[in-house]
Amino acid sequence: MPAVYVRENKSTACNQGYFVDTINDLVCTSYDRMTVRFADVSGGIARAGILNRCPTGWRASTNNKQCFTEIKNAPIARLKNGKPCAPGELDDWGIWCTSNYEHLSYAEVDLAATRDFNDIYANAMNDGLDYNSIPSGLSPDAKAFFKGADKSSGASSAAPASASEPATTAADCISGSDVGAAVGGVLGGRTGAALGGALGGLGKKKKKGGC
Repeated sequence: MPAVYVRENKSTACNQGYFVDTINDLVCTSYDRMTVRFADVSGGIARAGILNRCPTGWRASTNNKQCFTEIKNAPIARLKNGKPCAPGELDDWGIWCTSNYEHLSYAEVDLAATRDFNDIYANAMNDGLDYNSIPSGLSPDAKAFFKGADKSSGASSAAPASASEPATTAADCISGSDVGAAVGGVLGGRTGAALGGALGGLGKKKKKGGC
């Protein structure tokens, strides 16, 4: 996970090695989102199709050309090419055969899946494509494995709420797009993407506490 902190105001530069977060510009993050998402991603894998989901642990780049991952020791994916996956590999969406996933938590792969779906859904909607055909959540194989792993270990499948709290509570002004992005990210799936997009168009900034 990238390191983050809240700066005093927007005129204060981020520390060396940190970048202004693209969702909340009061937050500085060690993750250079603009470089990673809009350029060809180093180590990325080519998308199988513009409406197709990425493999477990991976997400679509905003340029729609690649899948990339923010997970260290990430799952290894290869195109299925119409052939059965090997024993132990996940059959992701009938497109990918994915290995090296067993050490990951449900929260890690679920977050990647949510971001993957939201980006693909938003791009398809903006381009007038059939966004309703895009499947949400984890692939059936991944869902079966990670839900089973969580139950056997007693781990919670929910991502910690504290992960998104610092940026939200620290911001003294919240725009409609901020609310939309937050709701879309929390809900995930088709409902989150659609509701997040709708709320993102609310318009003028509203400030907390009358600021």
